[in-house]
This record gives sequence, structure tokens and C-alpha cells, in this order.
Amino acid sequence: VVEDLQWADVGLLDFLAHLMDWSRALPVFVLALARPELSDPQRERLAGVRSSTVLALDPLPPAAVEEVVRDLVPGLPGALVDRLVEASDGIPLYVVETVRMLLDRGVIKQDGTQFALLEEVVSLDVPETLQALLAARLDRLRAHERDVVLHAAVLGRRVALHALAAVSGCPDDLLRDALAGLVRKEIFALEPGPGDERDAYAFVQTLTRKIAYDRLSRPDRKARHVRAAEHLEGVPGTAALVAEHYLRAYTADLAADDAEQLRERAVRTLVEAAERAALLAANLEAQGYYEQAADLTPTGAARAGLLECAGDAARRATSYDDADALYRRALELYGEGDGDGAARVLGHRAIVAARRGDPAALAMAQEAEERLSRTRQWRQHAQVAFDTARLLCWEGRNEQALVKVDTALAIAERERFTELLSRSLTAKAVALGSLHRPVEGLALLRQAAEVAEEEGHALAASNAHSMLASAYATAARYPEARRAGLQGLARARDIGHREAELLALGDMALTGWLDGQWDDCLASTAQIAELSDGRGFIVFTLYEAVGNRVRIARGDRTGLVVPREAPEAVGDETARAWLLDVLALLALDDGRDAEALDLLVQAWQLPTSARDVEVHDVLPDLGEAALRCGRADLVEAALADPRVTAPAPSRYLTAHADRLRALLLASSGDGGAGELFARAAAAFRTIGSPYWTGRTLLEHGALEPDDQRWAEGTRLLTGLGVPTAPP
Repeated sequence: VVEDLQWADVGLLDFLAHLMDWSRALPVFVLALARPELSDPQRERLAGVRSSTVLALDPLPPAAVEEVVRDLVPGLPGALVDRLVEASDGIPLYVVETVRMLLDRGVIKQDGTQFALLEEVVSLDVPETLQALLAARLDRLRAHERDVVLHAAVLGRRVALHALAAVSGCPDDLLRDALAGLVRKEIFALEPGPGDERDAYAFVQTLTRKIAYDRLSRPDRKARHVRAAEHLEGVPGTAALVAEHYLRAYTADLAADDAEQLRERAVRTLVEAAERAALLAANLEAQGYYEQAADLTPTGAARAGLLECAGDAARRATSYDDADALYRRALELYGEGDGDGAARVLGHRAIVAARRGDPAALAMAQEAEERLSRTRQWRQHAQVAFDTARLLCWEGRNEQALVKVDTALAIAERERFTELLSRSLTAKAVALGSLHRPVEGLALLRQAAEVAEEEGHALAASNAHSMLASAYATAARYPEARRAGLQGLARARDIGHREAELLALGDMALTGWLDGQWDDCLASTAQIAELSDGRGFIVFTLYEAVGNRVRIARGDRTGLVVPREAPEAVGDETARAWLLDVLALLALDDGRDAEALDLLVQAWQLPTSARDVEVHDVLPDLGEAALRCGRADLVEAALADPRVTAPAPSRYLTAHADRLRALLLASSGDGGAGELFARAAAAFRTIGSPYWTGRTLLEHGALEPDDQRWAEGTRLLTGLGVPTAPP
């Protein structure tokens, strides 16, 4: 075995050639190991050796490196194993030396045949042995090759030829010669990309780049980063990379004469990167860039503005805790110096607070609106008036909401704030629907969607379409609800607005439950679970829980959603009624009928119950729980409620009212139940609700046996996956 053949002189190479010739008739096997930086003369000499084969050893795949780690140090936590595998770049020597370093430092300790982690590994330093090895490889490079490596280390792991040429200033022929040598020595590998990056190179080992970068002096590092930033500023889509270069140049020497200029450039390009990320719907990235820019900005108002932008990005990503923290920081900086800015941010905080179930949300919005009403900041005033109207709607104070939304509408129409105009029309429609004026509400929603679509306001369009879906579903116009829901979902996804997407998916889930598209309903709730990721808005959980109805109807208890929130902690009355209904459904399914009835009575006593599609099922659930508990009086009281007996009630509620009256008559033995069952089944069939059509037919069939009625009911329920018993 001959190791480190890259160090061999001509004499040793001649000896190996002679050995192979002399031993050709003997069972002699010679294994020679060399690093990639063999010189061309060495390669040529070895190529002529008799009966020789050259094998290039590629980096190990991750699975193989993981096996090396687990064999070397069994028992290490999976997270540390993953970090070792990722950092190794497929080089087993990295693993061996890093493990040796961790053992020497007492971070890990052998305990019998296993190894234990004694303290958290914050960062994996490069072992000194590897640093020395890689530094030696760099030292052996030709001067122009080494300079190219240093420039590439500044540019990144992967560099395009045109960028390397511009930043290094190296003549083309010399640059290509250096790159060819570096590829041959396996410092670089060709890694072509699209367009101008067809000629692109990447470091074979990330560690090599780190060692090369660390060898640069601060002034040299700074100068190279500035050259890289100035070159990339003219390249589309590189704002984030330009910002990183200016930031590194600035931090390389904070006391330099041009430090302030570099800081300003870093802030400017970070904001550009944030704006681009927001356009691409990468809101968490945008949040990060804005926060970086804020950290570099010392002055109060400017820094507050950047924190406000970061909070907006976090809110779009439904990271409500982050958004609230960022808005709080912005408020502290605005203080009394910028009352308009403080009022605006207070309005933003109010919406976030409502999403988090904070009862102080409305008071925040009202304070912000009162402050701005004394200024001529029309856009901010209209926005906060709109936010206040929404919060009033959520609390069921719809008459007051109409006053506030009219303020927003008057300003938005006069000043041509078309996006705010569309969103205010939507808010007014919601309030009108809650005041039993659904025809006006639908007209306003259609107008809101039209304004938003004409002016290209995707978020406002998504909100309008989603509310249209809800209004159509409330009116039992399910095909129109489905079309509007799909439009709202498409617009939300166009701009990557997570909250709007979740709300649109919720509308799709509700419509799927009501019109019998149950697999679609479950698909929507699965997407809600994946996208919401536990973020703190109770409505996301409630939308996800729509799937409970499908699973319980099918007799499948797997995957039931159990909300953790306490109803009394939810300020939004619609959400509270809905939460009570969700908890009651779970109790009914579990046989806890009295508990379910108590929850449903609480829900029914809230003024929002039976008004919105989200809580349409409170009435039938209340009827079922009351009849199970022998409380016919509660069913009779609910059926006499003005929300059910109103001149233009929901067709869905009317059908359920007839069904519940039929069940009451059937339980008491009085006549007339059959006619009511038939009328309810016909109504459910007309509006397109196969579950309730089938269930009502079977309830009617149990009272008045009829083969045709039983067959139709069984067919409808079986088609939905609902088990049925023979007559």
C-alpha cells in the first residue's frame, strides 16, 4: 500500500512502474492512494504503468455516511447524527475527526458500547486536523488558482463564470486555465444552470470554501464583497444575494470611513429582497429580511417602519405571535413622535389580537380609529375604520359595524382607494347578512369581487369570493358556493397569502360537508391541518374540525379534531358558537348527551347561532341532543325562535325545522309527522344535501314503512359511506 502518492517524486513513480513490470507474473497487488491534486506529469506517468486501473472515489451518499456515524459512535441522538451527515459533504474523514474533537472536548462520552451526549452542540466547528489538511491543499495550488478560489469563496458555494470573471478581474485565458486545474484537483465541480449560468462551478466540499473564506483578511474580505455586490446589483433576482454581500462588507470593518454608506446599501437591498420575497409569496423570508434591515437601522421612525413591514409579512404568513411581537416593537419606537404611525400599528395589532382570541382587540382598534379620525391621514383612517368594523362584526355588534364601515367606504370611494373599497364592501355585506338582509349582502359581495378583479387586487378578490362562497352556502346555493370558493382559493394562492388560503379552504370544507362532496371536504381539512401548523387562530381549528362531521357520520373516529381552546376565551361570538357546537358533536358521539345538550344550549343562546353557515348545524344538533335527553321543550323553544320563524329564513334551517317538528310529533304519537318528514326530505333534495335527504327519508321510513323511501335513503347514505341498518 502506497499512501499520499501526490507527494511522489519521479524516482518513486519510476520504481512503481518497474515493480509492476517485474511482478507481472507474480500474485502481487499494489494499492496506491492519492488526493486529486496530482500534477499533470504525475498523472501522465501513472497512466503508462502496466496493468493499472485508476478509480475515482466520489463522496459517500448520505445513507452511507449515516451508517459510518452510527457504527463509529452508536447511541448518539438522531439530530446530531443528521447534522454530522449534512456537514460531512460525504467525506468520512470529516466524521472521524469531528467525533474525535467532540470526545476530546467532553461533549460526548462513551458508556459501555454506547455513546452519550453530555451537552448541547451549538455549532460544529471544523476540527483542527481538517483545517490543517484543507489549508495545505490550498497552499499547494498555483497562485492564480488560489486567487480564484478565494474570490469564489466570497461569491458562494456555486458561482457562475461571468460573476467570477467580473469580480476577480482575471484575464479570460488565465481564469479558464485556473478553473480547469481546480476541477481536475476536485476543488471545484462543474454545475451548470440555466441561462447565463451554463458555465458555473461549485465547491466540491463546503469545508474547503469555509477554510478559504476564513483565510481572507478583513480588508480583503470587505473589498471582495463590495466588488461582488456591485457586480450583482445589475442582475435581476439577486437582491437577497446583493444584500448579503453589502452586509458582510459592512460588518467586516464597522469603523471604516465608508461603513455608513455600506450600511445604507445593505438596508436598501435587504428591503428590495423583502419586497421580492413578498411578491413570490415567501412571507417568512420577507419577514426575515425586514428584521435584518431593522436591526441595521438606528433611527426610531425608520426602524419602526421596517418592523411594521416585518409584522405585516408575519401576519400574512399567519405567524401571529411573531407579528404581535414585531408590532409591539414598532409601537415603542413610534411612541409620541409619530402618532399616525402608532395608530396604524395599533390597528394592525388589533386584527392580530382578534386572530389570537384576545378580548382587547376591539378596544385597540377603536383607540386607533379615534386617533386617526383627528388627522388627514385618509388611507390609515379608512383602514383602521374598516378593521374596527370587522371586529365589531365578529362580536355580533353589526349595527355599530355598519357605521364604521360606512366611514371607511366614504373615504375609500372619495380617495379612490380601490382595494380598501372592495374590502369595505365585503365587510358591509357581512354585517347586512347578519342583520337578515342577505339579498343586499349578496349584491355588495358581487360588487366587491368585481371591483377587486377589475383593479387587480388579488387579496381583496380572494376575501370577496370567499365571503360569497359563505353567503351562497348559507342560502343553500351550493354549486355557486363551490365556484366562488374555488375562485377565492385561486386568488389566495396567486399571491401566497396563507391566511386567505386557509379561509378559502375552510369555505370549501363547509360546502363539501353540506352538498355531500365529503371526500373533497376531507381533502380540504387535511390541507388546513398541514398549512395552519398549529398557528393561533381558532377558526383554522374549527374549519379543520368540519371533517369531524363526515368521520362521525361514517362511523370512523380516527383523526377527530379536538379543539383545545376554552369557549369562554373566544371573543368572536360566531367562533364561540361554532366551537361549542364542535365540542357538543364530540360529546354526542361519545354518548355524553347531557354534556352535549348543555354546550348546545349555550351556543343557541348566542345571537349569531343559526345566522352563518358555520353554525347552521347548531339547530339540528340541539334537536338531537334534546330529544335524546327527553327535553322536547327545548326543541319547541328553539323552533319558536325568531331566527327560525323569520320571514326569509335559510332554506336549510327551514328544512331542519320541519324535520325536528316531525320528530317531535313522532315521539309523542301525534299525527302529521309524515307530511312534515316528506316536506323536509323534498326541501333537502331540492337544495342538494344528500346526507340530510337520506337521513330524513329513513326517519320517515321508520315511522311509515315504505320500500321505495327506504331504498332511496339507503342509496344516498351508502353513497356517502354512511352505514345503514336494514329496515
